[in-house]
Amino acid sequence: MHKSAFTLIELMVAVTIVAIIAGIFALNVGGNLSKARDAKRKSDLRSLKTSFDLYYNVNNIYPPSDSSWPPFSGDTRIKGCGTLQAPTNCDWGTPWIQDGVTYMGVLPKDPKGQWSYFYLRAPQGRLSYLMVAKLERSIDPDNAASQSNCQDTTYGFVFSDPSWFVMCDAR
Repeated sequence: MHKSAFTLIELMVAVTIVAIIAGIFALNVGGNLSKARDAKRKSDLRSLKTSFDLYYNVNNIYPPSDSSWPPFSGDTRIKGCGTLQAPTNCDWGTPWIQDGVTYMGVLPKDPKGQWSYFYLRAPQGRLSYLMVAKLERSIDPDNAASQSNCQDTTYGFVFSDPSWFVMCDAR
């Protein structure tokens, strides 16, 4: 009598192949998710830049910051809510409204929530302001170019972390 069944070797080979395919799929999905979050971070900074330009057009100055350099070592908020005469800190994830003017419906938050965006209004020098987002993928080709455009040695704006995406308004 001849029974048709899988041998132990055949089952092990099939399970191994399925495990390899599942691993490749998981790595691919994880890499794409971090890439998507990084794209969101860069888009958030571009939206903030537009809001800063609007603020400048209304007030003839960029909003003050409640920050210190380097990024991610202290408070990272925009001090542009409340009134122009008595500005208060704006929290990420809340509206940015000053003197009844809405500059952003909601200040963006980091998509993963691990870090905050960083904003600093430069007191003088080549830069008017500096914004930084920490990306998950330090190999992003935009990072080096963004850091190069925004370096200002006058105030020590030299970027040592390759995962920082930087936007600024350079004069």
